[in-house]
Amino acid sequence: MTTPTAPTAEVMSTVQTPPLEQRVPTVLEKAKAIAITDQHTYDEAAVLLRAVATLEREIVAYHKPLKEAANKAHRAVCEAEKGLLTPLTEARRIVSTAVAKWQDDQEKERRRQQALMEQTMRAAQEEQALEVAIEAEAGGAGEEVVEQVLASASAPVSVVAAPTYTRAAGIASRETWSAKIVSLKQLVQAAARNDALLCYLLPNTVALNAQARALKTACNIPGVQAVRDTGISVRSN
Repeated sequence: MTTPTAPTAEVMSTVQTPPLEQRVPTVLEKAKAIAITDQHTYDEAAVLLRAVATLEREIVAYHKPLKEAANKAHRAVCEAEKGLLTPLTEARRIVSTAVAKWQDDQEKERRRQQALMEQTMRAAQEEQALEVAIEAEAGGAGEEVVEQVLASASAPVSVVAAPTYTRAAGIASRETWSAKIVSLKQLVQAAARNDALLCYLLPNTVALNAQARALKTACNIPGVQAVRDTGISVRSN
């Protein structure tokens, strides 16, 4: 009787492992079919978990050089783009600042001219009302009528000064508003009194999670509960 010989390295190399795209769905189907009812099925689940961990490592190892090459190419493209855009960003800032300042100065001048126009119109209005009141009084009008005529001089003056320049095509002014926290304590106190303001408070979950991990059940922060989530760690074969 001839003893069978072990397969050589050449023979082993011809046995190809199925592609990852085929192995992953198979593992998922096995996982869905798992039902742990006794020691045997528990051990089978443990074996499958280790197989999952092994497959995960294979997938990560396979894609690692591909991602590194893609990231390297992406960084190179981004650096080239940044090298061209950075000077233009500075140019935009310089010109935009100058344009905005000039427009603001022109708007101040327009408002100054409008104030002068309003002052002139109001003076003319008061002078006209005074003349009418004098004529009315000379004509025998009573004191009440004269006062009404004089009061008409205080009517609002409606005048709008024309812009002092012609806005260039393609140039528009835009106001950007932002909120600045000047007193976090006041905001927190206001939110404590008014639930509608709670949406403006953002908990520091990083710090809170760190406290929960460190203190566990001893974590005692008002409004916060330490929650335990049990996971299973697996070592691949």
